[in-house]
Amino acid sequence: MYPDYKKIVFPYMNKDGSITWVVEFPDLPGCSAIGSSEEEALHESKIARDLWLDDYFDRNKYYPVPKEITVDYSGRFVLRLPKTLHKQLAMDAEEEGVSLNTLIISLLSQNNEKRVAQSACGY
Repeated sequence: MYPDYKKIVFPYMNKDGSITWVVEFPDLPGCSAIGSSEEEALHESKIARDLWLDDYFDRNKYYPVPKEITVDYSGRFVLRLPKTLHKQLAMDAEEEGVSLNTLIISLLSQNNEKRVAQSACGY
């Protein structure tokens, strides 16, 4: 019924150490879902996507066109940061009981979700 939109599925580590699964749709700003398992998050994402698209169609009378991704991303990049920030992040990761990589991915994901949500709301 709807066009096929790319979805990104990833685990998010909560402060208490539990994992929440997140599904995001890059072509549908602000459209995401969560679940306590990957399967639950995927199920909830279908509902969120359908509601998002129904609302979008009601306002615009068409569905957004899915973007084609032509670049193959490796998921890896090198980042230089100030030593003091590196130290603080490393200490935070140790306190949370996670790797520095996991902490930074979580922080980036949280900030990106806020940015997408604010963009969808027009802030």
